Amino acid sequence: MTDFGRRAGGDMMKSVYDEDDDGIISIMHTRADMETATYDPTKTGIVADSRKLELSTKAQVQDHTPKYHVHSPPAAHKATHQDGGADQIVCAGLVGRVNYVNRGDPTGHDFDVGDFITDETLRDLSLAAIVPAGALVAHIRSWLNCGSVDGAVALIKGGNGNLINSLYMKTPVANRNHTYEGLVALNANRVIQYHISNHTWSAIYITVRGWLI
Repeated sequence: MTDFGRRAGGDMMKSVYDEDDDGIISIMHTRADMETATYDPTKTGIVADSRKLELSTKAQVQDHTPKYHVHSPPAAHKATHQDGGADQIVCAGLVGRVNYVNRGDPTGHDFDVGDFITDETLRDLSLAAIVPAGALVAHIRSWLNCGSVDGAVALIKGGNGNLINSLYMKTPVANRNHTYEGLVALNANRVIQYHISNHTWSAIYITVRGWLI
């Protein structure tokens, strides 16, 4: 049987916990010595020298308080743009500025083959009687039939001089109907230009389906 040092009243402080149950593992001679002992939260014996009884007591208590990450609120959207947001688009400001207007339900084509001169020359075609003032772009549908293969019709903005930026339409098969549609920019007078190859045409129908304004 292990002697736990019960020879005098003060000797009782000499007994401490034994982590492997083989007897006394440390001798405490004074109360100050006793205060250096701390409990192991896993109950295996003395694990540290806390120097103060108050720290020894704290060592026995594990903090189970949930830890949360605190995130700062996101910066204002405009702060992520250049110049403090001066470059961002205010969508509300676009309302009423650019809108597509559907023509509705016209009963016939706006132009037919007799309205065009097919001499491979740029010529004006006014849409002012159809498209309202302020319109920027016309949405056009065409119906073509040419007596030759690769008959071509090009539509461009009024005032332009090249066909590179045009609504360019061809008839890959002779004497067959071909339909196309696309957008053509308008000048301030709502005029476009056409350029038609010098062939025999049985159909050149042009209809304005709508516009951007």
